[in-house]
Amino acid sequence: MLCPRPVVRREVAISTEEYPEHAYHENHAALVEQYRSEADLLAPFVTESSRAVLDHIHAHPGFPGASDPPMLALMALLLKLMKPIRVLQIGTLIGYSAIVIADILRQNGRGALITVDPDHHSHGQAHAFCEEAGLTELITFCTDYSTGEQTKLVMEAAGQMDFVYLDASHAYVPTLEELDLLLQPGGWVADDGILLLHDASTLARDYDPTGEGGVRRAIDDWLEVNPKLAHHLVLERPLWPSPPGVGLFRRRVTSS
Repeated sequence: MLCPRPVVRREVAISTEEYPEHAYHENHAALVEQYRSEADLLAPFVTESSRAVLDHIHAHPGFPGASDPPMLALMALLLKLMKPIRVLQIGTLIGYSAIVIADILRQNGRGALITVDPDHHSHGQAHAFCEEAGLTELITFCTDYSTGEQTKLVMEAAGQMDFVYLDASHAYVPTLEELDLLLQPGGWVADDGILLLHDASTLARDYDPTGEGGVRRAIDDWLEVNPKLAHHLVLERPLWPSPPGVGLFRRRVTSS
């Protein structure tokens, strides 16, 4: 059972009233310049047609909050190396990362993406941008929370994932719940699959809108309770170039 696709909003310029937290501000232009200055990181991985759509997204008021270029380049490299068949993204926003993922799956000649986000406005715009890139046939848009009933039904139908990218609420409690959904025995990540997390650095604790320690605290607390369930690696400054950092997980599989 697949989630029904949201109504596609054909217009590209959506009112900032629909994105109050991403209203255009003076830092937007600086952020766009940063992404464009680091465009060479993605250039070896993403086709020219999809890069043109990514550049189009830069002007959108929902663009702030997109994954940073070093993270996207790492994800692109992993997708090229692994050539996964089943890919899950938690946190679509307006589709910037989804375009990168789906473009590489198309190049790989295999694989499909399920992307989950509860916001109807952003998911509608993500669908429109992915349609502009000619990638919607590879993508299922599930407009629900990661812990929602609709997402549960989609994941039961899809089976375990070869690759998961988590860049969602940045909040401690939801991330802790998502780590359980993904990494507990029988969870959404396959035994030989990879979970990639954005905002895993100590600095990114401050990104939590609830002030409870964010993704990093969720990682630390989950590992304390489940020390033998997963291999993990967290990269942050000075060993990683961007402040949000990156986390990698793979479930530990015991020999029978």
